[in-house]
Amino acid sequence: MPEGLSLSEVSSRADLREFVELPYRLYAADPDFVPPLRGDVRWMLDTAKNPFWQHARRTLFLARRGGRIVGRIAAIADDEHNRVHADRTAFFGFFECEDDPEAARALFDAAAGAVAKLLPGCDKLRGPVNPSMNDEVGFLLAAESESGPPVLMMTYNPAYYLDLAAGAGFAKEKDLVALLAPIDDRSFARLGRITDAVRRRNPGLTFRTIRMDRFPEELAKVKEVYNGAWEENWGFVPMTSEELDAMAKK
Repeated sequence: MPEGLSLSEVSSRADLREFVELPYRLYAADPDFVPPLRGDVRWMLDTAKNPFWQHARRTLFLARRGGRIVGRIAAIADDEHNRVHADRTAFFGFFECEDDPEAARALFDAAAGAVAKLLPGCDKLRGPVNPSMNDEVGFLLAAESESGPPVLMMTYNPAYYLDLAAGAGFAKEKDLVALLAPIDDRSFARLGRITDAVRRRNPGLTFRTIRMDRFPEELAKVKEVYNGAWEENWGFVPMTSEELDAMAKK
């Protein structure tokens, strides 16, 4: 470990508070940063409340330099992912770090060491996922003209994060593309024309509003459609009933 740098596992409420709080300090001067709700982040990491952890395990780490928190990372093993994809892949997530290559490398090394215990035989470390493929995924890579505040469930990070990951030996595995679709009167009119055309070609297709008085039954239909529509996507893991219930409740 480089002089002045230390790494520790999150093992107390105080450690977890430091883990959650770090981005608020790192991005304090960034006008485009949209702070996540602290309660949402704590819920995502809570192994007793977030049903994702019913089939996954995690270890959290903090990096300190001179006693000051400079970085964080989560090591994650998801049994459902490995069941669905028949591999031995583990993940890192919730990565945040100052522009400190030594600290970043120490965090990535710690995550690699932890997943070897969480998932014996693990042969790949992929990330970031926060904490799953159904949540925030990937590092942000945006052109200068595309800069601006992130939208819901989209990752946000400084450009140097990609250099930190590359410096620790990581290489890009997949491009994940986000499309911005402006919503205005013209787009609504175009959507209406598309909807009418679909109805004409599919006379048996019907539309109705959600029946809130039968919400559990409606949610089961959402799960079937969501998992069916996304099952061929790269890295996708179907959501369990418990995960979908928790998402709907939120």
